[in-house]
Amino acid sequence: MFPDKDYCVAAFNAYTYKNHDGVVQEIDSLRNLTQKEIAICKSMIENSKLAVIDTITGFTKKEQYLINRKE
Repeated sequence: MFPDKDYCVAAFNAYTYKNHDGVVQEIDSLRNLTQKEIAICKSMIENSKLAVIDTITGFTKKEQYLINRKE
């Protein structure tokens, strides 16, 4: 199911302390991502990297990326 040798997922557990409620999702009900889902995830990761603000220079990572790209 997971052809990538770098990944090994057995299950995951989500629990809310407020409601004292949780869920465990086993591997047999997980699935590979579609190409569209992979593209969405990659876009979200890239946008989250570009949204970081450098507190020393005051530039966002996107601004730094655009400046470096012009050089």
